[in-house]
Amino acid sequence: MKSKKGNNFFQIGFWGAVLFFVLISSVYAVMSVVKHSHYETFGDLGIFNQGIWQYSLLKFPMSTFHLNRPFLGDHFHPLLAALAPFYWIYASEKTLLFLQPFLILSAIIPLYLIGYRLTKSVFFSHCVIIAYSMYLPLQHGIFFDFHEIALVPPLFAWAYYFFLEKKPKALSLFLILLLLVKEEMGFFVAAFGIYLLFFKFWRRFGLFFIFFGALYSLFVISYLIPKIGGGYIYLGYGQVGQTPLEVGLNFLKDPLKFLSLFVDSPVKRATIRDTFWPFAYLPLFSPPGFILSFEQFFTRFVDQINDTRWTTAYHYSLIEAIVLPIGTYWTVGYFTNFLPKYKKLIIVLLGILLVFLTRIEQINASMVLLVKRPQFWARTTWMDDLDRAITLIPKDASVATQRNLISHLSTRKNIYPLFNLDKQPDYVLADFHPGQSSYNYYAIDTWRELREEIDEATSSGTYQSLFSRNGTYLLKKIR
Repeated sequence: MKSKKGNNFFQIGFWGAVLFFVLISSVYAVMSVVKHSHYETFGDLGIFNQGIWQYSLLKFPMSTFHLNRPFLGDHFHPLLAALAPFYWIYASEKTLLFLQPFLILSAIIPLYLIGYRLTKSVFFSHCVIIAYSMYLPLQHGIFFDFHEIALVPPLFAWAYYFFLEKKPKALSLFLILLLLVKEEMGFFVAAFGIYLLFFKFWRRFGLFFIFFGALYSLFVISYLIPKIGGGYIYLGYGQVGQTPLEVGLNFLKDPLKFLSLFVDSPVKRATIRDTFWPFAYLPLFSPPGFILSFEQFFTRFVDQINDTRWTTAYHYSLIEAIVLPIGTYWTVGYFTNFLPKYKKLIIVLLGILLVFLTRIEQINASMVLLVKRPQFWARTTWMDDLDRAITLIPKDASVATQRNLISHLSTRKNIYPLFNLDKQPDYVLADFHPGQSSYNYYAIDTWRELREEIDEATSSGTYQSLFSRNGTYLLKKIR
């Protein structure tokens, strides 16, 4: 039972964590919306926005510009339907950008409870929270569009808290919710089940989720998604297997071959280093940190085709972002018990070390620290031109546009890639201001090819120019 003084410190620390969560989430949310207003978001945001908007209309969602397939036939993420009510308040892609930081950083609350439970230190719990909230891969996840994986940090943090509290029903609920985030989460839940085998109280429970989690992901990837969408395209195993089941069986036959996949590329080695050093490698000395990190790296590194998954960029490290602070709490809480005389001093020093490493990590790399720079907030003429052009497009009209504009126009039934003019959309929007990335133009090699296609659509009498200024072109289909 906590002493009155200890309880007061705990309460003060808890409300301090809540206040910090609100403040840091608000900063991230505002920055995300500003970044979007500068046309620095892309197709992924549009995919999720179009799908969740259709959920809010109580429709089975379709993605018209990404493979032209059902929303759940691309990735299987039914839990996203829970975000639809927010669209009843404000139906816009900005809703997702604003919500995402609050979702990811809401893990701060259970993290504080976990930290205090394992270390009995308000100070150290707050140091880890700071490290989590400023962790560079987490920033990548927040500022790269929106992704369903943003739901994982709070769900798993609460799951781990209820594990510590020995509440099987609550833990079961959160593990099931994790399965509904994305098709591959069953493997993560299965890895957590392996961790549960270490504890007599949880062994049957862990054994159940090892098999249930793995079978769930195998079923969804191998059968359900192909049944809904016609095929699953996100895993390329190359020589290590053709399906997740085959990869797993091959791993059991020759684990050393698979372990080499962790270090066979400079990118992978850099990812492992950059994942752990901001937390002083402490999570690696904990069972949850090691087991769950192994599952994450295995899942990402075994993919021999989609090498973007190997990096700490984009959103691929968001799950690791919540595993690391929990692993850190475990390591510090467990090993300092062997040095009770110096426990408080060690915890304070390690907390200071984590904050120091967090600051080092931000040097010349932090995105959230851009909030201090005037150029982050500055707008240019071409942005204003695009704003004006977008206001001229009716909300129910079909549109074809480029990658960095598509999310701005995705709260509608029909939105297409710019090269897909054979769909005969009502409007065509393009931006040719100099200096932008060729990524904005999809598979087309140069913007000149795209410009020629638009000129041809105008000269053929199919479209007329509705707006043209400083490289921004808006065409309207002639009825």
